[in-house]
Amino acid sequence: MEPKFQKGEYVVYGTSGIYMVDDISEVSFSTEKGQLFYILKPLSKKHSTVYVPLNKEAAVAKLRYPMEKQAIDDLLVDTRDKSIDWIDDRNGRANQFREILNAGNQQNLLLMINCIRARRVYLSAMNKKLSVTDENALRSAEQQIREEFSYSLQIEEEAVGDYVRAGLGVEQNMQS
Repeated sequence: MEPKFQKGEYVVYGTSGIYMVDDISEVSFSTEKGQLFYILKPLSKKHSTVYVPLNKEAAVAKLRYPMEKQAIDDLLVDTRDKSIDWIDDRNGRANQFREILNAGNQQNLLLMINCIRARRVYLSAMNKKLSVTDENALRSAEQQIREEFSYSLQIEEEAVGDYVRAGLGVEQNMQS
């Protein structure tokens, strides 16, 4: 199988962030002898390595190029008038949020962030707080967006929230 990505390129791997293709070479593990792998180094965890076998379609399908600035700007404009509804059933909501997080679709992540943040404001007005599960889902979604957008826009992660808010034309979205 001919590699789609080349050594030195940056890719997004599933929902786990931005990686540099450090090498494409044969690696022998106890279960796989002499298979060709993408050897990925994450931007966020310098001492980690991820091995993606080129002969495993499902694993390779999780690799994609990071979004470009224009695609991010278009996504933000397209997301402005959309929303997802809060699900009152805790298990149903947790399942929906887990599906969104696992799929890694940036628009759905943004919609989920807006949904959770709106709920946080609503609850705060009643001196209540979000559940730990909802807070964790929010943090995970924000991190997925923050890392890719920071890389693609060449801005600090702390500036991504402001960029997203401006692009969406909303006050409540991601913390900077």
